[in-house]
Amino acid sequence: MSEGKEIRMKGLGVSQGVAIGRAIVNVHAQKQENAMSLRTPAEEEARFLEALKNSKAQLEDLRQRLNQEGKVKEAAIFEAHSLFLDDPEVLGPIKKAIAKGYSAEGALNNVMNRCLAVFEKLGTPAAERQAADVRDITARILNNLGGGPAEVTVKGGIVVARELAPSQTADLEKQEVAALVTEYGGATSHTALMVQAMGLPAVLGVANLLTHIEDGDQMIVDGTKGEIIVDPAPETLLFYGEILAEQRKERTELKALRGVKAKTMDDKPVTLLGNIAIPEETKRHIDYGAEGIGLYRTEFLFMGKRELPSEEEQYEAYAKAVLAAEGRPVVIRTLDLGGDKFALSFGKIRESNPFLGWRAIRISLDRPELFRTQLRAIIRAANLGDVRVMFPMVATVEEFRHAKSLFLEAKRELEERGESVKEYIPCGMMVEIPAAAVMADHFARQVDFFSIGTNDLVQYTMAADRGNAKVAKLYDALHPSVLRLIAMTVAAAHNGERKIEVCCCGAAAGKPESGLLYLGLGVDSLSMPAEAQSVLKRALLKTKLSDCQTAGRKILEARDFDTYKELRAEWLARFK
Repeated sequence: MSEGKEIRMKGLGVSQGVAIGRAIVNVHAQKQENAMSLRTPAEEEARFLEALKNSKAQLEDLRQRLNQEGKVKEAAIFEAHSLFLDDPEVLGPIKKAIAKGYSAEGALNNVMNRCLAVFEKLGTPAAERQAADVRDITARILNNLGGGPAEVTVKGGIVVARELAPSQTADLEKQEVAALVTEYGGATSHTALMVQAMGLPAVLGVANLLTHIEDGDQMIVDGTKGEIIVDPAPETLLFYGEILAEQRKERTELKALRGVKAKTMDDKPVTLLGNIAIPEETKRHIDYGAEGIGLYRTEFLFMGKRELPSEEEQYEAYAKAVLAAEGRPVVIRTLDLGGDKFALSFGKIRESNPFLGWRAIRISLDRPELFRTQLRAIIRAANLGDVRVMFPMVATVEEFRHAKSLFLEAKRELEERGESVKEYIPCGMMVEIPAAAVMADHFARQVDFFSIGTNDLVQYTMAADRGNAKVAKLYDALHPSVLRLIAMTVAAAHNGERKIEVCCCGAAAGKPESGLLYLGLGVDSLSMPAEAQSVLKRALLKTKLSDCQTAGRKILEARDFDTYKELRAEWLARFK
């Protein structure tokens, strides 16, 4: 609560940017019926099942809206919620409690609280995300039973809350919200993911937040520094007002770079490509100036569906993307499920370490019928434009050969059906496992192109979960070990007999400090989200390619780690 003197509080800056506005405090008091019911068990179960049906319908509407907006990762959160609502290990105990005389609300809270206790005891970032999801799901069902929290209703200002569920966060984009601040929540939470996708400044995890803020208090949110200021002094307002003006100016400058061809300060053209998850995103990337699609994540065709997509469904999706690209290349990555991406049609895959388990090409090779169905759809779409096939998570030469043999089988199957098949369709692979980078010279003799996936390459090289805040400092896309693996991959591709191209399509590709250094190491193209293209173009226009190459060579040749740190600091200083 402000009393004329500014109060500064720190939290986690999970989404960059600055906002100035009035606080709109959102504190939900959740109503609950008595644990035991005066209704019959049959009546209570009917109430519960009706609320469950309505909850699923709402989640599906929300998932579809986010997918249509191109927010596929965010949509996947609500697919996971839907999967949870179908879990017999959750529904069974709730129905048993209702049969014993509990109200639907009482049974739901009883079971969900036990789930929460398990997640909270684990205390890991992944468990914290799951706990937040359970609270969100519980609130949704309670609301449909008539006893849950009201939805957040905001028109302008800065939302301040103890905790905001992903579904509530998704609704903020429809309203004029300047920023978000919460008392709970971490850097890898689903709420953090949602606000990042919206471009909304946000600070989460601010201790004792609600004891210092009331509705209507003027405040500043600095998502870059992870700080909020309540009742700011006039000089503080002036200082942040200037930052806000610069922020608006920058957005205008970046907007002007849409559609501009990417090149360096010394007029060297640079190929920028787009990452998509649904075909509708293709046009947006082309509008931003992308020269093609460097990564089509096909797994999102499988997520959120209880049945596997047919060959025809897949073909239609791939065809849309290829036609929208208007002759530009489209690299279609085959199914990359597993790790943190699951499909309802696969059921539950229980593994103690899913990122090192049954995922990506391993699933495809173990399910050849599923794989050939996808390959046939891709091969058919290749008749419409420049299509290239890419296999994910390849660790051994034998895996690539097996995948390529199934690709050739799929071609033969189409020919036997009397369908037209393009004679040559490039087949490449992701380099995202250190083993693949180390053996890149062997792979280069057989593959048509490489695409470096830095998300997993960094994670596996540094043995650091990219979603775990406790080891975040180890997850470093510019660590010399990662840079050496990238340089090895480029050398194998460019110096071999076949001289194949290397793209980089991980998150680091769209960041100037890493993307430009990768270009200096010899990477041929970069693939990224649409919004990142303008930011990268601006950095390219201020940097010579020769400077990128010099920096890359010096960093790789650093004789000791202290020298590397000095060179790294010098390089990063360019982008401040």
